[in-house]
Amino acid sequence: MKRHSALAALALLSLYLPAARAADSFGYGKIGTGAELGVGYALSDDLDFRVGIADTFRYRQDKSLDGSSYQLKSRANPGLAASLDWRPARGSGFRLTGGLLLSGKPRDDLAFSANGAGSYTLNGNAYAASAVGPLSGKVEYRQLGAYLGAGWDFTLPEAPRWRVTTDLGAQLRFGGKTTLNPAGGIAAADLAAAQQKLDHDLGGTRFRLSAGVGLSYAF
Repeated sequence: MKRHSALAALALLSLYLPAARAADSFGYGKIGTGAELGVGYALSDDLDFRVGIADTFRYRQDKSLDGSSYQLKSRANPGLAASLDWRPARGSGFRLTGGLLLSGKPRDDLAFSANGAGSYTLNGNAYAASAVGPLSGKVEYRQLGAYLGAGWDFTLPEAPRWRVTTDLGAQLRFGGKTTLNPAGGIAAADLAAAQQKLDHDLGGTRFRLSAGVGLSYAF
C-alpha cells in the first residue's frame, strides 16, 4: 500500500515538472516490483527504443486445491528485455510502452502443506503426509514473455540530462504448464486429476502487476 501511495504521489508531482525531451542515446535503470538496467536510443521525438537486462523480484502466493494449501513461489530468472516507448502527445511526458522479455527457464515452484489432520486431499481422497512425504511441483512458461504499460517521464529542472521515470503495467507469461512430482502412495489417477486442476488454475497465460520508478541519463 505504501509503495502504491508513493508512486501516486510521484505521478502527481511529475505534472508540475518539465516533460522529458528525447535524447539521442541514454542509459537507464529502474526498480519496483522488479529491476532493469539498460540503454536506449531515440528513434524520433516521440519514439524511443530500449534494451537491457531485467528480472522480477521474488514473490510468494498462498493458494489451495481441494482443501489442501500450497505455496507458489517464483524463481530468479533474469532475461533480455526490449521495448518501445511511444509518446502520443508531443511535448508531454506521458508514454505508452510495449516490450518483450526473453529469459532462460521461467518457472514457479509449488509446495503443498498438510492440513490440520496431517494429510493432503487430492481428487477428494485423503493421503497421510507422513506416508507420502513432501508434495511439490512446478509451473513452467515459455521463454518469451511480454510487457504492456504506461508511464510518465520528466527532467530535473537543474539537471536536464537526468530524467525521472515512473511505470505501471503488466508482465505477461505464456504457455504455463503444471507438473506435480511423483509421490509414493498417491494413486496415479488422483495425481493426474490434481495436476489437471492446477493446469486450469495456473496454466496458460498469466499476468502480474508491474510498477517502478527509475533514472535515465542522456549521453
